[in-house]
Amino acid sequence: GSGRSLLSTMVLENFKFILVIIAPIATAAVFMNDKAVEWLVMSRQYVSYPAEGQRPPRTREEAEVAKADLDRRRAAAARLHGEEAASSKPGRRGGVREEE
Repeated sequence: GSGRSLLSTMVLENFKFILVIIAPIATAAVFMNDKAVEWLVMSRQYVSYPAEGQRPPRTREEAEVAKADLDRRRAAAARLHGEEAASSKPGRRGGVREEE
């Protein structure tokens, strides 16, 4: 013997059998409801995605336009940083050295 009475063994086995039958049915019933699934997912946001960035170009023309735009922005930034560097150095005005 296991030390359990026949009645308690039967109750336990019947409970396990009912659980095995009812659990999948109850789970399917809950997850067939879209609002329940949405609530569950939103309440358990264990994955957070970063904001979506700019999509890569899909055609050669789009790639060429994107490259030209990037080159323009880089050139503008280089001019801006060059002007800032020239104006921030003492003894220089507009990139031309003053006579002392």
